[in-house]
Amino acid sequence: EQMSSSNQELRQRALRALVDFGNVMTAEFFTFINKSAQNIAARSNKSRYVDLVYSLNKKFTMQTRLSALTLINLIIYRCPTDKRLAQFIARLENLGLYDELRGFADQKDPRVLDCLQNFQLNTKQVFPSMQFEVEVHKNRIKNLEEHNSVLERKIEHYMEQ
Repeated sequence: EQMSSSNQELRQRALRALVDFGNVMTAEFFTFINKSAQNIAARSNKSRYVDLVYSLNKKFTMQTRLSALTLINLIIYRCPTDKRLAQFIARLENLGLYDELRGFADQKDPRVLDCLQNFQLNTKQVFPSMQFEVEVHKNRIKNLEEHNSVLERKIEHYMEQ
């Protein structure tokens, strides 16, 4: 069941506006989003961030889903402490975040893969059996090979002395 195009457009614009806002408002963005989510949850009698996680659902356009994932990544990136990050991720997990992320498993769009990869890197989690898992491991291997190369050059330098 698809949502009306006007509702999708409104949701998409709101998500994009929050992403743009987060790109400008660096220091207090997490606090702003968290307090806003608390206020909205209290008024609507819903769980905090339920609409954000719901925006990842396949019933929305890919652009809306991508904007929701971008916003989640930005909130994670702007999170001030590891404890707050763990609380935020746990809240999203309880709302079905990983079920919704599995809905991206068949995606080949590089923008989607980049967002999913950023999510995994920022949360230090890798999702098994998903397309973008391979990219995370490829990048990790590349980083380790570069580090290994640097160490080998240092060893050679020390041995020459």
